[in-house]
Formats: sequence, C-alpha cells, structure tokens
Amino acid sequence: MTTSMREWIVRLVVTHPWLTIGAMVGGLVAAAGFVVISGIVPIRASSGHWPVTAALLDFAKTRSVSTYSWRLRAPAVDDPAMIVRGAGHYETACLPCHGAPGRAIPPVVRAMTNMDRCIAFQSGAGVCADAK
Repeated sequence: MTTSMREWIVRLVVTHPWLTIGAMVGGLVAAAGFVVISGIVPIRASSGHWPVTAALLDFAKTRSVSTYSWRLRAPAVDDPAMIVRGAGHYETACLPCHGAPGRAIPPVVRAMTNMDRCIAFQSGAGVCADAK
C-alpha cells in the first residue's frame, strides 16, 4: 500500500467515523451472510453444533414455543379419550422421525440421526429399543 493511499484511508476514517462504522458493520453482515449461505455451519440432527450455534438454536426454539403457546391451555391428561387422541397424533406426526420402541428405523432417519445412541441398533437388531 502506498503512502498516499494510507493517508487517504486514515483521513477518511478520521473525518467520517460513522461511515467507517457503517462499513465495518456492513462487512460483518456480509461475512455472516456468507457463513449462513455457504452452509459451513452444521445444522443437521446428527452432527452436533458449535456451542454458539446450539445456544442460538435453543434460544430461538424456546422463544418460538413460548410465543406460539402463549394463549394455549394444556389439555386434561387424565381423560382416556385424550390419551388415545395423543397416541394417534404421535403415530402419524411424530413416529416417522422420532421412532418408537420395537419399530424399524426408516433409512432416511437412520442417515440423519446418531445411531451410536441406539443400543439395539448397535447389536444388529435393526430397531432402536430406546428411541426418544
């Protein structure tokens, strides 16, 4: 970098501090955008996350649940009809990804989850006895 170029940059920073701060913020936003768009941050079920990513995802999840459940009341769980309804909902909406004891794990789910946690799968049974 030549001396005249360096003097020009110093003069710009000194005479226009807000422009300098704006450029720095813009650079940080561009860098963050690159990280998100490039996909270098692992956001999959089996990889685990960087601590900052895990904290951000957990915070966003907690706030989202809090916001969308604000006016909801928990149903009475001592009603047998509600238990049957909940089991039916789990069967259709949750079981394909979260699994159930004694059920075979679908190939797509097997590819995205950590099978090291599944003792029955390690033993070669092909099912996860401790699916959660």
